[in-house]
Amino acid sequence: MLSISVGSVEDIVKYHLNYRKVNTRWVPRTLTDVNKMVRMQAASHLLQQFEDKGDAFLKSVVTTDETWVHYFIPESQQSSREWRHTSSPKPKRAWRSRSAGKVMAMFFWDWQGVIHVDFLTDARTVNAAYYLDLLATGVKEKI
Repeated sequence: MLSISVGSVEDIVKYHLNYRKVNTRWVPRTLTDVNKMVRMQAASHLLQQFEDKGDAFLKSVVTTDETWVHYFIPESQQSSREWRHTSSPKPKRAWRSRSAGKVMAMFFWDWQGVIHVDFLTDARTVNAAYYLDLLATGVKEKI
């Protein structure tokens, strides 16, 4: 329609309009209005507790996070790239299964730092029952 090349259009978009390509960020799910309301109520309740108790409330908070710990350091596709001449053969590397050799680590901490680390070595499901059991046996002793 414009009678100009694709390259010219890309130059206009990139250099004159200052647009750039970005990757979409994947999220587990989008929140419904009910989810948003529940989160807002929880945040308001926490804010009210902070306003009532101040630093004492902050010192009572224990939080957790989890991550997969690999027995090896997985190499990203970006970090494995090499400069090669077009006539050179492509580099080869063996495929490693990401599911082999990993364990889930769960960290619990309070205002002073890490208070408990738990490693899920067996095929357990992390759910409310797991957290209750862990709090009853492990983390509760350190709080």
